[in-house]
Amino acid sequence: MIKFEIIRTGEIKQAYSLEVKGDKTVVRYSEKGKEYRYNSDNLRILPTPKDGDSHVIVYSFERKCWHCGKTTEIITYLKFCDDTDDDVTFPWDKSRLLKYQDLSAHLAYPEIEFYGLHVLGDLEKYDKILIRNFPEKIREEYSKTVDEVYPMNVCENCGAKQGRFFVYKTVNEIVKAMQPIKIKKEIDF
Repeated sequence: MIKFEIIRTGEIKQAYSLEVKGDKTVVRYSEKGKEYRYNSDNLRILPTPKDGDSHVIVYSFERKCWHCGKTTEIITYLKFCDDTDDDVTFPWDKSRLLKYQDLSAHLAYPEIEFYGLHVLGDLEKYDKILIRNFPEKIREEYSKTVDEVYPMNVCENCGAKQGRFFVYKTVNEIVKAMQPIKIKKEIDF
């Protein structure tokens, strides 16, 4: 797959093939899919990581702690729930996020979209990286709700656990409103 950016909108897409024909670039999103034509000067092909290279974008946002009511920083990664290992980036690709939406969870809690994305506590590989890079903010803690230990944010004021559901719900609200999230750090490993 080939990743590219539509320069005008900043949208990141993934194509099966790209072929330049004059001032147009012909894009196919699947092997036998329809051809889409874009102005070549509006596309930028993004570098493909070499085998073994990995990358994660670390996002942060501020929320009120459920326990003390003070503002605390929340740190997480956002990865698509498909098999690509791609970071979810702004502007949010809602059609791709809805493709892997958890419909049964959405029906149970209609105020949350339950987009197809992973956050802190979902993917061990990235959890370990965030724990290593932000040990004062992220710790492995026990959750009574799901009866397991997993990495989660802790309030910088009172130390209260800010669990996965808290982060996931907030990210869903931000994506639904098409608001950006601050990039705290990009980590290559």
